[in-house]
Amino acid sequence: MATSDTIQYLSAGDKGATSNRRVTETFYAGGAIVIGDVVCFDTSQTGADRVSHVVQADTGAAATQQAIGIMISHDGSGTDAAADDRVVVVVKGYAEGANVDANTVEGSVLVAGGTAGQAALYDGDADADYLPFAQALEADTANAADVWVFGLFS
Repeated sequence: MATSDTIQYLSAGDKGATSNRRVTETFYAGGAIVIGDVVCFDTSQTGADRVSHVVQADTGAAATQQAIGIMISHDGSGTDAAADDRVVVVVKGYAEGANVDANTVEGSVLVAGGTAGQAALYDGDADADYLPFAQALEADTANAADVWVFGLFS
């Protein structure tokens, strides 16, 4: 008998959480991560753990400059996820309240920034070594904006 897993659906309920047509993946935190932070694979791990753990994306090091999504929840206590907490990351689709640069406007294309966990505006010349991962759906308010994650690997 055939089975099906619905990953996209519409609902008349909470449109921000259910009708957004997003794909999420669960990872383990490689360190402290705040809800809304931009994350990347934790390549300081070994073996397959390099792609089962995520850390805040940051262009300060080559290992953390390729963003993969936005962390939206975790199973730890408090606001921040701690190392080894399970975290849910939007890897494709709509993410509310992403941590973005203060110069973000509607339509800005985003990459990992120089501040850990924060998206920056894409500059094709300066950022040629890695791919943009999202587009802002609105201008930032206090460094937060709703974004559409492109889905680099989903």
